[in-house]
Amino acid sequence: MTFLLMLLFFFILGFVLYISFMINNQKKKFKSTILNLQRAMVQLTVEQKKQSQQLVLSEDLKQKIVQINQTISQSVYELGFELFKQNYPKRTT
Repeated sequence: MTFLLMLLFFFILGFVLYISFMINNQKKKFKSTILNLQRAMVQLTVEQKKQSQQLVLSEDLKQKIVQINQTISQSVYELGFELFKQNYPKRTT
């Protein structure tokens, strides 16, 4: 009878140690997964900030291009008008 009780005790003790070991391994895996997710979130945040800055830069470039196009268009118009005036002087009749 005592042999069976001791055997049952060691079996339960082994089972508890096994469960404790498995829980410890799961905690380590969970921490590792959380660290990887945190790193990914930091990387995504950095990428998002870069893209946001690029978007702001592209908006600034669009505005500058519009201004430059207006200036060039005005210059081309004035140049064409001057050429027209030179080629077709006013006629006096």
